[in-house]
Amino acid sequence: MPRTKKQFSFLNRALKVAGGTPTPGSTLDNYLKFKTGVNKRNAGKIPADARKLVTYSAVPFGGPDADKATSADKRYRISLSKFSNDWRGGAGAISKAEIGYDTIDPLNKTDSTYYPAQMKVFVPDGGAAAVATAKVSGITKRSYKSKAGKSYTLPFGAVVTKTTQNEYREQMSILGDKAKVAGATSVTFVPEEWTSPTREAVAGT
Repeated sequence: MPRTKKQFSFLNRALKVAGGTPTPGSTLDNYLKFKTGVNKRNAGKIPADARKLVTYSAVPFGGPDADKATSADKRYRISLSKFSNDWRGGAGAISKAEIGYDTIDPLNKTDSTYYPAQMKVFVPDGGAAAVATAKVSGITKRSYKSKAGKSYTLPFGAVVTKTTQNEYREQMSILGDKAKVAGATSVTFVPEEWTSPTREAVAGT
């Protein structure tokens, strides 16, 4: 996706400055070993449901007026993992109405340049009492602490019954509060994005 932040950008720049030959045993050396396939990242078991997709329709922010956005041809198809959707409708207790979902319709739009807003949630195993444990990075071999838990990514759209100018911020606040009540200790948001194919510039005259 075009809005995905490039991983390890700092390490890549540092490796370039080092001329591609870092000090043996250093963080950069271990990162280079990761890039060449020697070191492997720590990877937990991915739930089978995380690979299955569920599709709904949603209304983009800043779109048509609420009364017009209720029609199927003004809504866009979005997808999320069954894993995340099951949490939303279960432990997350976030209804389809609250997050802006509706069932799909043949008239819904499909647009590869539309990336809906997202809420990224981390829920630690054991709830608020969970304790971080020491681990060693499979990539850099540096020690760090983290809590065992599960991560969910939920795209969301505008709730068409609202008319405020700051609807996106309002949605962030409502959904964030709901996630925290459900046990989330980390909630981050990615704004909606529209992209378009690169077009050839017209020569000036």
